[in-house]
Parts: sequence; C-alpha cells; structure tokens
Amino acid sequence: MRDRKVLISFAVGAIAAGCAALIALYISELTERPGFCGSCHEMGFAVRSWREGPHGPDFADGKGAVRASCGQCHLPRDPLLRFAVKGVKGIRNAALHLAGADVSRVKKAQARVYVSNCMRCHENLTAGGMSDAVKAVHRSILEGNEKPNCLECHRTVGHGASDPLR
Repeated sequence: MRDRKVLISFAVGAIAAGCAALIALYISELTERPGFCGSCHEMGFAVRSWREGPHGPDFADGKGAVRASCGQCHLPRDPLLRFAVKGVKGIRNAALHLAGADVSRVKKAQARVYVSNCMRCHENLTAGGMSDAVKAVHRSILEGNEKPNCLECHRTVGHGASDPLR
C-alpha cells in the first residue's frame, strides 16, 4: 500500500512539474514578442524602429528579410543562460519603470545584441551580390581571423534608420 502511494505521489508530481514547465516555456516565448516588449512606454521606440528595419514586418523592399523577435537578438541562445538573463533584465526593467528611471538609461540597457545570434542565422556570409571587399571581410570573420561585430557595419538592421540609439 505504501509503495502505491509513493508511486502515485511521484506520478502526480511529475505531471505537475511537466505542466509547470510547459506553462513556463509558453510564458517565456510570449514575453519575447515585440507586442509584449513594447507594452512599456520605454520600449515603444524600439518596437516602432524595429518594424521598419529588415527584421521587422514593415520593411520596405521585403527582399530576403527575416522577421526576428526581440529575444532572437537580445537574449543568449543557451536555454539556461537565456532564462537567467531574461529574468534579470525583466526584474531590472520593471524596477526602473516603477522607480521612474530615465528612459534613455532603459533604452541603453536593452541595446545589447548577442552577435553569436547574428552568426547563427546568417551562416552564409559570402553569398549574394556583395562586393569583393565585403566578401573578404566576411570570409575573414568565418575563418576566425576577426572577431565579428556585425553592428559595426549593420547598425540599422535591427531597428531601422530611425533607431535613436544609433
């Protein structure tokens, strides 16, 4: 009888833990969307400028542009690190918001982009109609001769030309 209670308790606990994990993943995914990120007035500028950039839905020419959510650029890929960074950023941003902090400080705090995320999506850096000079720089990055800093040349990619942090 005791073994049966232990087994039932374990099964109920496992089901509850599984449900909690699924709910946490769902909430985590929802909170990386531009609609959520832009729900605070401090981030409205970011969503507006993202919409016009090549990773946003209103990009003018629509040629080869890839839509990216906020977390795809501004959070690390590793799931545990992502969860930790997201939690710290969320708590910090909520505290700054509630404290009435300077909006420009909040904007600068969000400006971090993980270049490794750029590289993950843009593996083929030497394809297309690039000049030989641009291909050479990209090839050098791929060969490990240069540390990639994509935003040095591609400042307007994430948030378009009206990004106030440029």
